[in-house]
Amino acid sequence: MNYQDLGFMLKEMGRIAYPELLDVVPNERFGRLVYEAYAGSKSELTTILSYVFQHLTNGNYEEVATLLKMIAVQEMKHLDLLGELLVKLRFGTVLYGYIWK
Repeated sequence: MNYQDLGFMLKEMGRIAYPELLDVVPNERFGRLVYEAYAGSKSELTTILSYVFQHLTNGNYEEVATLLKMIAVQEMKHLDLLGELLVKLRFGTVLYGYIWK
């Protein structure tokens, strides 16, 4: 696959709608699992940081740097979806300064 094909594929992926989070009920056990994917050592957040760093350090290879940035943006959408799910699950006692009661 060449850079143009990969770039096209990533742009098309950005148009695909993510599932709506309907009928989510608070569940701490599931929240712990989701939180690991959200901000654990092998999480979406870690992935985003890796892609952004690689984007910034590959400036001599513009096509590669652009693709890495596009991938980082896709990962940010995943992070947002997981964050929304955590809020609906009401995971933890404090999440971003908000105390669940």
